Amino acid sequence: MTTLPTTACASIAADDYTGILQKSEYTFAAFYKIRSAIAATQPIDKTSIRPDSQLETFFPRKGRQQNIRAFQKALGIDVQLLVMHDSLEWAILLSAATTFVTLFFTWKGALVWLAFTLLVSWLATKFGRELRLNSVQELTEKIAREHYIQASHYPAIINYGETSNLPEQLLLNDTDFEPAVLIHDAPCW
Repeated sequence: MTTLPTTACASIAADDYTGILQKSEYTFAAFYKIRSAIAATQPIDKTSIRPDSQLETFFPRKGRQQNIRAFQKALGIDVQLLVMHDSLEWAILLSAATTFVTLFFTWKGALVWLAFTLLVSWLATKFGRELRLNSVQELTEKIAREHYIQASHYPAIINYGETSNLPEQLLLNDTDFEPAVLIHDAPCW
């Protein structure tokens, strides 16, 4: 695999989004793919979609699941955008705690609570309607970070200057690690 020249980012950034998006070729490519997918699935002009646009405007609550599925199909990337409501998460945690406590008294009762907890969590995940991300920029950064190859205009070419900090970005965004903890000489347990 070869690396891209440093001027490749400048040729892709034809719009005035350089101040809003990270200066990365893959972030720009992901934004243009997202913009094309939204314009293909929604009756919206392509030029009105900006990085600071809210996803709520493109995916209203009514019919959100079908619109998200159509968007994912047009994008070609299966990104998890919908989550369950916060109150359901708390209800599932409370149900799991009840399952654990019931286990000390009767294993049959704990089994019933466990089945109930699993059923509720599966239904809440399947029928979740809350958007995980707020803006197109957040979605762009998520796709550029988690689906690096698919977000590229040229999937066979990898820019090693941009991928060197990709594992660090994934760990910082998905966990509660501090940046100071992630050093190159960290011991592996």
